[in-house]
Amino acid sequence: MGWQVVFGIHTDTDSLHIHFNVNTTSYENGCACGKGQGDLEEMKQYADVLVWNRYAASLPEKKRQEAVLRKVGIVAEK
Repeated sequence: MGWQVVFGIHTDTDSLHIHFNVNTTSYENGCACGKGQGDLEEMKQYADVLVWNRYAASLPEKKRQEAVLRKVGIVAEK
């Protein structure tokens, strides 16, 4: 444990997304992270869910419903 993560959320494009950097050396014990590509993909998916939930929660109810429907592909993008 003890790995640092810095992230930024892009809300200025049509594609809401997050960038993150992981310091692979623990600030607690100096050991290397040891995360593989699959672990990083899992982190990315988790971060995407957090960003989506934060974004959706910030919308008024009607816009939130429309955004959720678009997210699952029920309503076409404008």
